[in-house]
Amino acid sequence: MRAQVQLHVARRHLRSQPHTFEQGRTFGLLRVSAADLAERIASSRSPSRLLVHADRRSSGEIASRLTELGYRVSTPLALMIGTARSVLQACRRKGAPKDLHDRVGLVRIGPRSPPELVRGIQLLQDASGITPLPGWYMRGVELPVVTLAIVDSRGAPIGAGSIQTIGSGGEGELTAMGLAICVSAPHRGIGLGTWLNRQLLITAVVELGAGFLQEIIDDPASGSRRMNQRCGLVEDVRSHYLFAEHLAMS
Repeated sequence: MRAQVQLHVARRHLRSQPHTFEQGRTFGLLRVSAADLAERIASSRSPSRLLVHADRRSSGEIASRLTELGYRVSTPLALMIGTARSVLQACRRKGAPKDLHDRVGLVRIGPRSPPELVRGIQLLQDASGITPLPGWYMRGVELPVVTLAIVDSRGAPIGAGSIQTIGSGGEGELTAMGLAICVSAPHRGIGLGTWLNRQLLITAVVELGAGFLQEIIDDPASGSRRMNQRCGLVEDVRSHYLFAEHLAMS
């Protein structure tokens, strides 16, 4: 909650900073070097939760610098990437899982979405080990974010995920990042996560205009890696992300 309030109060200032993005309760830094890290954190008013895009060659130095600045740095998070063309080719091959096609629906979260649906998604995220995203974020208020939910016949969420633009990639193309993709335990293993991820990635390309796609995976050997491979993404061998949380706020 403190991290969310901090970002909300300073949101206009934070959004004016180059190569930065907000992601729920976390503040992201792109194109980071160890030399300018302290200055960039200070100019961003020292957010309590950071997601730092780091070149693997300088990752250790950046992590050490974050530690010196009072942050606890987690194990590096692997990154999967893809171009709009490769993603669209992979994602448009298949539709919804046939055995569930008539029993589930896909709903977009917006300003008028029922509070109970948003709360249901947050509970699902929490049960999946994901820090629940703020409602304003999922609704796409002030930020270019699209959140989709898979709902059952009663309208209850059984899967959800978001995608947002985070700035320009190395070639100057707009980049989008997916996050918080989850499916309830009873509905896992039947392709719903991959189907949902496809819809998010297609939306990022077609609607948000992204030419480059990213998704973070916390375990390269996990099912999320295979899911993203099916969606046209490959692991980035040159960079990854570092998640850092300030000790004074943890």
